[in-house]
Amino acid sequence: MEENILIAEDDKFLRLIIVEILKHQKYNVIEAEDGQKAIDIIESEDIDLAIVDLIMPKIDGFELIKRIRNNPEKAHIPIIILSALSENKNIVKRISSGADIYLSKPIENEILLANIKNLLKRNKIIQDIDSLTHLPGPLALQEKFKRLKNNCNKGVFIYTDFDNFKEYNDNYGFEMGSKFIYEYGKILVDEKSKLNLYNFSIWHIGGDDFAILIENSLEYKTYLYNIINIFKEKRLSFYKQEDKDKNHITAKRRNGLYRDYSILTISSVVIFIDKLKVLGSEQFDNILIETKKKAKAIKGFSLATAKL
Repeated sequence: MEENILIAEDDKFLRLIIVEILKHQKYNVIEAEDGQKAIDIIESEDIDLAIVDLIMPKIDGFELIKRIRNNPEKAHIPIIILSALSENKNIVKRISSGADIYLSKPIENEILLANIKNLLKRNKIIQDIDSLTHLPGPLALQEKFKRLKNNCNKGVFIYTDFDNFKEYNDNYGFEMGSKFIYEYGKILVDEKSKLNLYNFSIWHIGGDDFAILIENSLEYKTYLYNIINIFKEKRLSFYKQEDKDKNHITAKRRNGLYRDYSILTISSVVIFIDKLKVLGSEQFDNILIETKKKAKAIKGFSLATAKL
């Protein structure tokens, strides 16, 4: 999908030049010749990035940026300032205005495009942060894989999810399910901080699925052992006493019949990677899928491993 970029610039000639540069890169460009029109567009359109001139009629760039940042629904929009101002007092004002990047006129095309690309990518990752666990999500995971595409170091990729979580959610409700997810995410982060390991990343892929990557090391046992044991202890606090006594819950299936489901356990997949550059490849995806199936075929807390 094309990103929507607003260009707020009163210099018609410069505005047209920037518009042509951006359209050539397949961006969807929306123009505003003054600050008031830019505000109207911001409030009515889904804008992915704004390029703002500081000196404009009706409302200047400083006020425009202030209004964007004070609007909770629009404050996330990346902003690039264009200006010919060079005095020190104006530099300080620009920096404190809330803009992300300042570019001086005349504009260099390559620098402008590089900044746009980086800001759009960064913003997608920022918005991909899960609101429940505050961990990065699948977009951030994909970006990590891209950054490792030339990396020949070893590592360990771990993928975990709960067993029978849907049935737990159906019985106990979304709020309790969310508390369970939050607590597990916290365990993952807390145990990471206790280990003397660098280049250690955690992602919340969605639902009850989490991914962990340990770079430049094949040491994972202590970490995985700790999180599983802590989870075993804490999980029971999320159940009613009657279910704890039975060691299972009884849930209604789609066919209308009832079935017993065990207290939540974790299925874990560990893939030992000889060269991290294979992450995200078709070969990696296939091995991950097959190893997850093996883990799910084992009852209770399970671990399936593979090498790549």
